[in-house]
Amino acid sequence: MVGLNAMKKPFAIFFLTFLCWTCFSLQGMAQHYPNISFGIGPEALSYRGDLNESYSQWNAGLRASVLFAKKNRFNSELSLGIGKIVGQNSSYVYEGDASATPATFVATNYVDFSYRLRLNILAKKRYRLYIGQGIGLMRFSPKDESGEQLKDQFESLDLGESYSAIALILPTQLGFTYQLPNDFGFSAQASFLNPMTDYLDNLGEWGNSEGNDKIIAFNVMFWVPLKSQQQMEITPRTGH
Repeated sequence: MVGLNAMKKPFAIFFLTFLCWTCFSLQGMAQHYPNISFGIGPEALSYRGDLNESYSQWNAGLRASVLFAKKNRFNSELSLGIGKIVGQNSSYVYEGDASATPATFVATNYVDFSYRLRLNILAKKRYRLYIGQGIGLMRFSPKDESGEQLKDQFESLDLGESYSAIALILPTQLGFTYQLPNDFGFSAQASFLNPMTDYLDNLGEWGNSEGNDKIIAFNVMFWVPLKSQQQMEITPRTGH
């Protein structure tokens, strides 16, 4: 079971690296927000569903994105994330059938890819506050304590029940970005992935809670400029 203690070391390394880079970056003097940037950073994840009634257990993930920020009001983002969620309730019983044998532990690895549209509600030279909405796909794999696929264990599902391991996601996000003088930067973001499936915990027909499973995520990211306003400016030709 992965908890907050397991995340302390990677986050400590992340922030130490950021502190060193911040000191180095002050040598630059860029004047514009970069048009295209690449960002990467750790993500803290928590799941809520039949085996976790609240966002009480946290696990580590990783997110990488390409941001297209040519416009001040709307920006586009392509985002790739990998993560793991864990749920456990040893006393879980399906209320509709006492003879059901639902899984009481699940560890689900997933990969998601999405297109996200950001609306900058505050856009300044060095920082932006934004909200966003996206659409994408998630591939997930629920497993038991032994690392075996729950999807293939028919005793953990109702008779004739099956599901797809690929689901639509509609991520909603709120975040803040800050640009350093050399166009590098960092961001902090909170988001709901909004997966359109009730099977992240392998409990669909034998689930007591209504609606789809939920994932909340918090991440911090480093941003590296790939193309800036200055690089796109055309240098006038001089005569001979």
